[in-house]
Amino acid sequence: MAYIGNMTIAVLFFVCFHLLNCLPDDPSSTYEILYEKGLEAYKDGNWFACASYLNRSIQDYKYYVEAVTHCRLNCKKSVISAEAIGINFELFYYQQLVEISDCLRRCKKGKLGKRPEIPAPLVVDKKFEDRMPYNYLQFCYFKIIFFLQIALWTIDSIH
Repeated sequence: MAYIGNMTIAVLFFVCFHLLNCLPDDPSSTYEILYEKGLEAYKDGNWFACASYLNRSIQDYKYYVEAVTHCRLNCKKSVISAEAIGINFELFYYQQLVEISDCLRRCKKGKLGKRPEIPAPLVVDKKFEDRMPYNYLQFCYFKIIFFLQIALWTIDSIH
């Protein structure tokens, strides 16, 4: 009987988790916005929305960091040294800054699409680097499983 209860919890959790990811997607939503929505849901006790938004914010943060890193590496590779072409180093330096900046802008536009170009505040980035969203996400999952167990216990006690 306990095995069936645990299996039922696992199935319900799986179904609920996939239903969570059906929340409407806004292409301009950034990890900062998703994180804020997740915290709002956390404060309101809406555990399913909390888990969904926080999970999506973590995924979006990882994607953003990978995209920016990829762009920086590719744009850095395209730089030619001043000694190789034998020109004035100071002029060459500023020209390279402009070219790298333009390369980064184009690359980010291609990788990140319609995402707002304004970066998230450093405070938000620090929270992601400190893995703070995982703390909230873990608690949201705990609450979801807790309520599913209560629901199953109630159903079992009725029968």
